[in-house]
This record gives sequence, structure tokens and C-alpha cells, in this order.
Amino acid sequence: MPPRLPFLGFAAAPSSFINRIARPFSTTTACNAPRDGSDFFLGLEKAASKGAGGAPNARPRTLSFSREKIQARTDIHLNRQRKEAESMRERKVSDDYMKHMYRKWRIGDTYAPHDLHPHQMAKHRTGNKPPRKDVVDELDINPLDLYKNYSMISEFMTPAGNIKHSNESGLRAKNQRKMAKAIRRMIGMGLHPSVHHHPEIIMKRGRTAQF
Repeated sequence: MPPRLPFLGFAAAPSSFINRIARPFSTTTACNAPRDGSDFFLGLEKAASKGAGGAPNARPRTLSFSREKIQARTDIHLNRQRKEAESMRERKVSDDYMKHMYRKWRIGDTYAPHDLHPHQMAKHRTGNKPPRKDVVDELDINPLDLYKNYSMISEFMTPAGNIKHSNESGLRAKNQRKMAKAIRRMIGMGLHPSVHHHPEIIMKRGRTAQF
């Protein structure tokens, strides 16, 4: 018996053979239709227009809600900054008034209106009075060993960088000479400026003045 070959059936009925082979493949309309680039872009445009028409207020509502939220937070932050600035301004004004009140009042003290006069307040001012005792003798230190201590050296110098007189420093003649020598040594070594106080001291005083 001769072998049965499939191509013999193809030669006898070509249409039925092709249909049997093509059956496993999809025969839906989308796959059978020819592909066209213009149809693809038109479909995207229709989908976009449909999405925009289907929910027109979804996106703007979200944006408006976020803007309102940001605006509310900004207003809260600005109000907080404004209150802090007002409190700092009031504190500065009160501190400026307290600087001119050299007398320290206590609970129960009686006073007359003329006691608040600047001339009467100046009588209680103690800032310009020189110290009555020698600090070097009280602490039992040698000024020549303090040429690296700029915080203490600055106490015996004027804001212009000059050495204070013994009437202002309150030191004895011997300790005054030692302190002057320590100051000149510190300036000569470049550890302290010669025309103003140390930069760290100026920075610290500036921060204290701000608050």
C-alpha cells in the first residue's frame, strides 16, 4: 500500500486544506482587519476626547484643592512669622527701656515720680566704676601666662584695641605692666587684632544683641 502524503490532499482540494491549517489562528475582526497608522492615532484622539469629556472636573478639582491647601499652609507660616517678629520687636523695646533703668527694683520698694528721671537713674549706674580689688591678686594668676586667653585679654582692652588704663582695669602697677606685656605679646603673635576685639567676642555680642 503506497504511503499517504498530505500534499496530495492539497493538490485535490486546496481551499479545504488551507482552511484546516488556518483554523488554529484567531479569526476575529480586529486581527483580520488591515492595520493602518492613521486609525491608531485617531483611536488615541478619540480616547483622549472621551476621557476629557467623561470626567471634566476631576483634574481641576484636585488642582484647586491642592492650591487651597498650599495657600492655607502659607498663610499659617506667614502669620507665625509675623507674630514672632512682633514679639521680638516688643522684647527689644522692653530691653532698650531696661538698659536705661540702672536701679534694680524689688517687690515692696516705694518710689516717687522723680526717682524715674534719668538723672536719678544714673546715680545707680555701676558700669563705669572701676573694680575696687585687683583681679590678678584675687585669682592668684600670672598675666604673662594668659596671652592665649583672648576672652580675658579683651576685658583689659578698649573696643579700639588700646590697653585700658589702671584706673579702668583696677590693677596694681606691677600687674598692669604684666597685663600690658601679655596684650602686646598676643598681638605680636597674631592671636588678637590690634584695632578691635577678638572676632569671636564680637560675634557673641552681636548674637546677644539680636535676642
